[in-house]
Amino acid sequence: MDDGRVLFGGDRRDLYASAFKQVSATNGLRVEGKGVNAVQIPALFRRLSAIVNDDAKSLYALPDLHKESLVDKVIVLKARRCETPLVQLPDRDDEDASKRFRETISQELSSYIFWLINEFEVPQELRDRRYGVKAYQHPELAEKLFRMTDESGLLEIIDRLLFTPNPGNPWKGTAQELENRLRELGFAPHIKQKLDKLLAKEWMLTQHLGKLKATGRVMHLRTNSKRYWVILPPGVTQQNLGLEEAA
Repeated sequence: MDDGRVLFGGDRRDLYASAFKQVSATNGLRVEGKGVNAVQIPALFRRLSAIVNDDAKSLYALPDLHKESLVDKVIVLKARRCETPLVQLPDRDDEDASKRFRETISQELSSYIFWLINEFEVPQELRDRRYGVKAYQHPELAEKLFRMTDESGLLEIIDRLLFTPNPGNPWKGTAQELENRLRELGFAPHIKQKLDKLLAKEWMLTQHLGKLKATGRVMHLRTNSKRYWVILPPGVTQQNLGLEEAA
């Protein structure tokens, strides 16, 4: 698929993310023709490839990758033009050269497949028990995708209101305590308007915080008596604080 179909809006992108997960995490496929009984196709190896430009509008063709349930299922790579290619592609107008090139590729494929199956080994640090290889998102593209989310806007407000005057200490408390604090400090009209939109329903803050856990700056912890959220200042890591997330 390509960037011709762009989905705007949180609900639509959530449905889109669910479709991505279904393709990558389910090897079964149910097929139902009109007026006949459905059949279950035997296990398949399925992968979805999306090719898009890296401007903001085109990137909306990708789902929100900062969902905990999706981030380990998607690989995002950045391609660029190679200035000094090792192989010179034939001119598209030269039919004979193009034919010879295709024939050479065809002849080499069996050897390449043999090497992949019998000789190549995925490095241990890149292996994943479920998918074979670990997911990877190019940092630049991951940052662009994050900046397009409501969670990014919320984190910017949190950083401005909670950590600008006190950048070194984490914030700890319940979701309700966080909302009360943000509304107490965010009295400026433009910030209040953003908060009203981001926190329009009582469950929205908890949902945003859950998605922000993927950034490594938000954790959900618990003691014997309660559960609470911890938000780390910019540049502070969980390892530095020795925190352990609640199950």
